[in-house]
Amino acid sequence: MAETLEKTGRVALAQTVFHEKESLVAVRSVYKGLVMHFMYFANEVRDFDQIPKAPKLEMDWARRLHGSLER
Repeated sequence: MAETLEKTGRVALAQTVFHEKESLVAVRSVYKGLVMHFMYFANEVRDFDQIPKAPKLEMDWARRLHGSLER
């Protein structure tokens, strides 16, 4: 399948179940293998303004972790 998708330049569509939820996925060829991309429906996508910001404590932890990895 990977070779056929690559030669034709096409993407396959499929349905799969992941965590007890049925999803539509696109399957494409990448480096002689297959990659599955989940397709989202309009009612599953939120505006960035609707996504809550991380609590200050978590942001502080993330900054400290990032800072420790830079050294």
